[in-house]
Amino acid sequence: MNKILKKVTAIAAALSVSCISPVTSAYGAGSATGDKYELNGIDPEKSTVKPTLSLSQIEISLEEAKKSPVQSIEMSIKGASRQYVATGIHVRYDDRLKLELRDEELAEKGPAIRRLGTELSEEDNTIFLVTAGSGDYGLDGVMWTFDLRLPDNVKEGDLFPVNIEYDIENDLFASIGNKANSKYMEAWVFTKGIEQGYIKIKGGDEQTTTSTTATETTTTTTSTTTVKPTETTKKTTTITTTETTSASTTEVTTTDRSYWTGPSLTSTTTVKPTTETTKKTTST
Repeated sequence: MNKILKKVTAIAAALSVSCISPVTSAYGAGSATGDKYELNGIDPEKSTVKPTLSLSQIEISLEEAKKSPVQSIEMSIKGASRQYVATGIHVRYDDRLKLELRDEELAEKGPAIRRLGTELSEEDNTIFLVTAGSGDYGLDGVMWTFDLRLPDNVKEGDLFPVNIEYDIENDLFASIGNKANSKYMEAWVFTKGIEQGYIKIKGGDEQTTTSTTATETTTTTTSTTTVKPTETTKKTTTITTTETTSASTTEVTTTDRSYWTGPSLTSTTTVKPTTETTKKTTST
C-alpha cells in the first residue's frame, strides 16, 4: 500500500500547467460518503473540468438473483476524457455481499484507464482502486469492473448499497497537465460528482387492502284519499290498510379485484315490508 501511495503522491507533485477546455457539469450527482472533504476555501464550481464518477445501479427480480447470485459492478467516468491520471478511490460495499475474484484479480481494468498503471487492495468490505501514469491518459467510460456475490438468504425488497467512500488520507483525483485546476477538479469529484450504486431485489412492497360494504334499504309508502260527494248528507269513513309482507335479500359480488387478493366481497340489501294506508271519507 505504501508503494501505491508513494507513486500517486509523486505524480501529483509533478503537476504542471496546461490549457483545458471546459466540460459540462455532472447531472444528479452528489458527494462521496466517508470522511468530509476539506475544501479549505476551494470553490468546486470554479473547476474547468467537472467529472462524474458513477457505480452501477442494478435492479433484478428474486428469481434472477437466485439464478445469478454474482453481479458485476462497473465504476464509470464521464466529463473527464484526457483530463486525469492519478486516482485513489475507495469503494465500500454492503457487508452482506462478498467480493469475488475476477480473472484472479480483485477488479478488472476498464478501457477508460487502459493506458494508466493500476494497483488494487482490499480491506474488510472495501476495495481501494488506484491509477497512475506519466500523462493525462485517462478517458471517459468504464474504469473498473468488480464482482459481488449476493447472500444465500436474499429476499424481495433487499437493498445492497455500493458507495464511493472518501478517505481523507489516501484518496485523490488529479491531473498532471493542469496543476492550477487539479485541486478544484478533485474537490468537485468528491463533493459534487459522485453517483452511488446499489443492487436492489424487486418486490417486497406490495400492499393488500381489505374492505367490506353493507347496504340496508327501507321503503315505506302511505297514501290518504278523501271522497266527499255534494248531494248526500251521510258521512262514511273507510280506512284500508294494505301490508306487503315480503322481504328480499340480494347478494352482490364485487368484481373489481384490482387490489384485492382474498375471497369475493359481498354486500346485503334488505327491503323491509311496505305498509300502505288508504283513508276514504264519504259524505251522504
